[in-house]
Amino acid sequence: MLEVRKEHALVRLKTLIYAIGGYNAKNKTFLKSCERYEVKDDKWTAISPLITQRCAFAATALNGNKIAVCGGYDGKKRLDSIEIYEPDIDTWKISNVKLPLPLSNLAAFNPYRDRVVILGGGFSSGFYTAVQMLNLKTGEILKYEGISYGKDLRNKVIFIDNVAYAFGGNNYSGEKLLLDNNKWITVNSYTIKDNLDSWSCALSFELLNPALTLK
Repeated sequence: MLEVRKEHALVRLKTLIYAIGGYNAKNKTFLKSCERYEVKDDKWTAISPLITQRCAFAATALNGNKIAVCGGYDGKKRLDSIEIYEPDIDTWKISNVKLPLPLSNLAAFNPYRDRVVILGGGFSSGFYTAVQMLNLKTGEILKYEGISYGKDLRNKVIFIDNVAYAFGGNNYSGEKLLLDNNKWITVNSYTIKDNLDSWSCALSFELLNPALTLK
């Protein structure tokens, strides 16, 4: 990448991968800077910075053509703000909709148009167990069944076929949320007994150019 960063977020839109915000431990700075990676060209390019510096936030693709960034930590306090990025005009804007309370280390995904589900994370007095869907158009909040215990998810949730998977963040066990049924179900635990608060998720996708192979 163009800048050293950790506790940032990665979001994929088509063949572009966006690295957003985070913390530069070398310079001890909280970041507004963002960049994107073009898979086909193997190249990083700087894009417009966030409006608010932040790390340990949630980010998700929104409607397949935008990015929503939720909460995080700016070096002094946890945040409840949401920023929306529009790649076509390379612009960030602050959403009128806010999180129910300031949260860091949460996760988010976009199951329906203009809606973001938030889960996990921490606030001033512990872990957040509520699961809520925010309508970024109207501000309406729909509540789902809460997680059985608080998770330090750090933007790590996998959403496939209307099911959201969350592992670790407080121990090594896993749960899945059946969105249509509004129900959490325990799944097999991770094979290594570790807290899993800083683990990685892998993304797999089909390249648009079938002649291009990864090295």
